[in-house]
Amino acid sequence: MCESNAYLKDGENEVLLMESVDIIEPYENGLKLMDIFGKQLFIQAKIKDMTLLNHRIILERCPPFNVQESTSCLSKVST
Repeated sequence: MCESNAYLKDGENEVLLMESVDIIEPYENGLKLMDIFGKQLFIQAKIKDMTLLNHRIILERCPPFNVQESTSCLSKVST
């Protein structure tokens, strides 16, 4: 399996946010994460570090910080 676990940087600690992350999509005010089971999580954060060989994604909070399981009112970043 190639999925990674997402951790939220909390001071010096890293708190497990989601296991088996399959997709990360950027949005105007954060990121949408989806795991291999289809569970979605929106978080106002940015990617601080990714070590895919070790299956770790470290996220850092962006103010104002919020986490939502519903993604109905998100504006996707245009590329």
